Amino acid sequence: MNNKTRNDFAAYGLEILKRAVLLVLYEARQESPYGKILTAGQIHQRLDLLQPWRVCVSTNSLIHGILDHLYHEGYAYHYVGYE
Repeated sequence: MNNKTRNDFAAYGLEILKRAVLLVLYEARQESPYGKILTAGQIHQRLDLLQPWRVCVSTNSLIHGILDHLYHEGYAYHYVGYE
């Protein structure tokens, strides 16, 4: 596998995760007429993502990064706070 193929796989995987997070947010919005605010931890649970073996930083850093991308693309409001 060359670098381009590896990078294409990584970009495709992140795009899939981004769309999955967006679907979770849309489903949460349908649960409540006024919308529902989810924490990164709740999104992590709803996606049933594996936990890292060794936790050195927030286990939700990946979700925070995806939410940040969705925020800058105009799809989601993202507030980083304490969980």
